[in-house]
Amino acid sequence: MAEDPQAYTKHPQYYLPDGNVTFLVEKQLFRVHRYFFERESTYFQSFFTIDEYDGTDEDPYPLDVEAEDFANFLWVWYDSYYRYEDQPRETWLTILNLTARWGFESMRELAIRQLEHLPMDPVEKITLYKEHRINRKLLIPS
Repeated sequence: MAEDPQAYTKHPQYYLPDGNVTFLVEKQLFRVHRYFFERESTYFQSFFTIDEYDGTDEDPYPLDVEAEDFANFLWVWYDSYYRYEDQPRETWLTILNLTARWGFESMRELAIRQLEHLPMDPVEKITLYKEHRINRKLLIPS
């Protein structure tokens, strides 16, 4: 790690005392459970084999993503109330983008289901579905 670990702040919500992997995102440390990443994503299964980092607070895995977006992504696993329907469209779009980028298929399907219930301009929806290769049959209700 190039910088002193003291230069980083712990994310107020997603720096978990019992977490076992630490990510560095925009100078914030996120300590979460590696299990979810390995279970859900072949990208992260490979990512964790990188010898350059060990995933501790002193040597966290860096992620090229905004801290707020990563927090929204983690929220899906850690929301104790499962209030998926209360989230705005922008949150689900962020989650959809990150799941596509990192290969979290189950979470991607959840994001698509939630987006189906939210108002969206038809042209924007068509563009989104093409970009993410979402089944066109889901466009019919629009």
